[in-house]
This record gives sequence, structure tokens and C-alpha cells, in this order.
Amino acid sequence: MAKCILQFQNDIGPSYCPNWSNDEGAQKEFDLRKERLKTFIEKYSYLKLEYNFSKDISEYFHIEDEEGVIQMEIDTKEILIPEDSDNFLSMFFASEIDNTRGVGMGNSFSDEFYFDFFEIFKDENLEVESDLTGTLTGNFDGHYYFQLEFLSNGIKWETEYYEEDEDEEW
Repeated sequence: MAKCILQFQNDIGPSYCPNWSNDEGAQKEFDLRKERLKTFIEKYSYLKLEYNFSKDISEYFHIEDEEGVIQMEIDTKEILIPEDSDNFLSMFFASEIDNTRGVGMGNSFSDEFYFDFFEIFKDENLEVESDLTGTLTGNFDGHYYFQLEFLSNGIKWETEYYEEDEDEEW
């Protein structure tokens, strides 16, 4: 039985898109980010074998050359902890840099991993664009809405308690 259930409202994680209309260097910056993603995937390709993931991490990232976007895909609507602890996304979202989530989700990746991730997706304001939201429930006190902020040293969780019957409103 799951101790924690992480449910996502959408299936698109962080994304990066340069300012195509106002930036003469947009193509150069986009090409640089594509190279960083390629290097990131090569650098962390060992994770699939080390943690026995069912999918290679490259399958979670997509480059849309025509649209000029790099994005992370969330290929599931929910993650069960501990049942899905051997899942790349489970370990990815286990990061919690300020201990505000309120529930542990197991081991996360190294600070270097999140720094490298941040370098791919950060914008000119040093922020990562993401509308990734959802709910966090489990065998602990309460149900929580969450919104994530991706920082250079991991993931910052914003959570808000809600009553179980309020779930239909979001």
C-alpha cells in the first residue's frame, strides 16, 4: 500500500524556449541548450542501470526543433511511494530543498544532477518555466495541492492543505 501518492494535473514538466521575437541570439542559445541536454543525457545515462529504471532518461526529454522548445515529459498521472521507488520520476521528484513538503519520498539525485538540469531549462531571469501542479496524499495527515519551483540545487515544493471533499474543485 502506498505511503504517498503524487498525482500530476498535467503531463508537461519544465520547458525552455528562447525569446524568438526579441533576441537575435535565440537560435544560438537554443542550440546551446540542445547540446547541454545531450551532454546531460550522456552524463546520467548510467542511472538506468544503477537504479534499474524501466526507461532511459532520454525518453523523458523532448526537443521540438520546429517549435523551438525543449521540455520534460511526465509520462504518468501518478507516482506511488514506495511502489514506484525504482522509477526515474520518483527519484527526480524526491528532491525537497527546504523541507516544506512534509513527507519523505525516498532518495533523490545529487545536487550536481539538479544543477545540470537547471542549466538546461533556466531562462534569462534564472527561473525554470513550469506549470507542473498536482496533489500529494498518503497515509499521513491530510491532502495537499502542490506547485513546484525548479532551482539550481533541487526542487522547492509549495504545498497547501485541503480537505478531501475539496478535491473536485481543482
